Amino acid sequence: MKRKLLLTLAAIVATITAGAQTVTQGSLDFMADVHEMFIECEFDQAIVYDRGNLPIAQWGVERDDECDEPTGTFMNNLADVEVDIAHEMVEIASDKFKDIRFSSQRQHDYKLTCHLKEVNHKGQYADCDYIFTNTRTGQTLAVVSIKCKGGKFGTFVNLLGDSCRDSFKKLLKLLARK
Repeated sequence: MKRKLLLTLAAIVATITAGAQTVTQGSLDFMADVHEMFIECEFDQAIVYDRGNLPIAQWGVERDDECDEPTGTFMNNLADVEVDIAHEMVEIASDKFKDIRFSSQRQHDYKLTCHLKEVNHKGQYADCDYIFTNTRTGQTLAVVSIKCKGGKFGTFVNLLGDSCRDSFKKLLKLLARK
């Protein structure tokens, strides 16, 4: 009885985990030919799903008002975080894949964009699309969707960073299997 319960539980966990990272468009087969890739983050088009699906820019204005900050403070901070997280992703990817040169400069033929689709108002739960693009042709080669969870304590920006790092590590595990 215990064995059946454990096997069932393992199957459920495997199914949930597999569904959390899905290649939704294209294929990752092109990665065999990649030697250089730049990484960027795009958070400005996300929605805050637990605040009535507000666009993050609109929600940011409301946050600025609530915190008595000048309008635009939240979005400026978010733009800074995009750059910081992209640099961290470059470091993480460079450690994992020695045969691919990663950077945050736009000079390479391949680009990986971490596109934040939706996030909760605390920043701890996020859905990201990782979009692989051939920069010479503009062709989208693959899109991988990953749901992720950040920490429990901290600011929105810190928790969002945790979520993105978590999702990126899941992406790298998926790429390592290819």
